[in-house]
Amino acid sequence: MKRILLLVLLLLCAPHFAMKLAWAQIPQTLSYQGVLADAAGNPGADGTYNLIIKLYDVAAGGAALWQEEHAAIVSKGVFNTILGSVTPLNLPFDKQYWVGVTVGATSDPELTPRIPLTSTAYSMRAVRSDSINGIAAGGDLTGSYPNPAIANNAVTSNKIANGQVVKSLNTLKDDVTLVPGNNVTITPSGNSLVIAATGAGGGGDITAVNAGSGLSGGGASGDVTVSVATNGITSAMIADGTIANADIAATAAISESKLALNFATHTNANDPTANEKAALAGTNGVVSGTNRYVTDSDSRNTNARAPSGMMRAEI
Repeated sequence: MKRILLLVLLLLCAPHFAMKLAWAQIPQTLSYQGVLADAAGNPGADGTYNLIIKLYDVAAGGAALWQEEHAAIVSKGVFNTILGSVTPLNLPFDKQYWVGVTVGATSDPELTPRIPLTSTAYSMRAVRSDSINGIAAGGDLTGSYPNPAIANNAVTSNKIANGQVVKSLNTLKDDVTLVPGNNVTITPSGNSLVIAATGAGGGGDITAVNAGSGLSGGGASGDVTVSVATNGITSAMIADGTIANADIAATAAISESKLALNFATHTNANDPTANEKAALAGTNGVVSGTNRYVTDSDSRNTNARAPSGMMRAEI
């Protein structure tokens, strides 16, 4: 009985390179080589042999998951063939597989033992997107691939591009509470905050301007003018001691009764002499050497009134 002494499986594409190619670009075939020999170990005669090759997911028994038939040329016992060149090799290669070979017809027994596939063949699995399934995510990610998530507190302000979100409000960060002041309301409206003043704050429109005491003008519409009314300023409105000499017109008619003479400082051509000013400053009405009265006969007296009181002889 013939037996297979050697089975070697080679993947035509290097595994690391295969990971960088799209699934459709990678040949879905395996290069398969073996040696046919008789029971004594002698190489099989040169010629063409019919080989039925199957793949299983168990070492013995079970049903074949894939198979194809080849007319293999044997030279000095050695043959080469390409698995998947006849029947598409569409297994997921996500678990251990074994190769079973039958020489001859399908009714002939399968050679034993089955040959396990090595890791080289499993590099075909590396091109599938779920090849990282179950791998724990790290860095700013949590969970596992292929569906990791951003970890809590992983996104900081320096990781957010400028012009995308509000990072702070007047240097405040995290939760910021807006507190309305007096007569102010804050009302959420969708994605907006409506800030408004309430009526209790004295707001509203001016409906009229009325002229008060000493004023004239005003009105209930348009631009209005308020002015000081003619004769509107009364003495009660003038603070005491605020009218200066410059405030009185040169032609103003001021009655004598409203003037208070200060003989100590007043000057005029008809004024008494310095000694007489000093005497006149004392107004106790007692005739003495220092309290003299000017008589009507004195040339400096311009008031036509009779002197009263007692006169001394020297006056």
